[in-house]
Amino acid sequence: MVEQHIPYMAKSVLSFGNLVLSIDRDSMKTVDYHYEYRDTIATAKGSPVSTSIFENKEYSGISAVLYSAMNIINRPNIIGVEIYVVHNPIAYNKLPLGIFPLGTEWWVENHNLVRKDHDEGQQKTTIDI
Repeated sequence: MVEQHIPYMAKSVLSFGNLVLSIDRDSMKTVDYHYEYRDTIATAKGSPVSTSIFENKEYSGISAVLYSAMNIINRPNIIGVEIYVVHNPIAYNKLPLGIFPLGTEWWVENHNLVRKDHDEGQQKTTIDI
């Protein structure tokens, strides 16, 4: 079973595309999965927009991206669990991991995308890239 989910915020800066599953025809079980490489996405008018800014040295002045989908109508019971922090692996001034000890934190480590869910303690999972 595929338990990994990469949020759109991380996909918008780290070139991840759609999830691709390989399914065994006999057992109908997932035997492998990976994410497509996607370095651009098209706007409604067809213009390309880069999704690889955290792989481009021109953007190494950005340390991380902090995102929250919370608003007055769509808010969680516990403030902070909805926050995503995506660290730039090539940033000049990297933020320390855990600087925002809430929500979900994402970073690249040894060619793997690592996720840490702060609201679930020290759980850490990796996705091969």
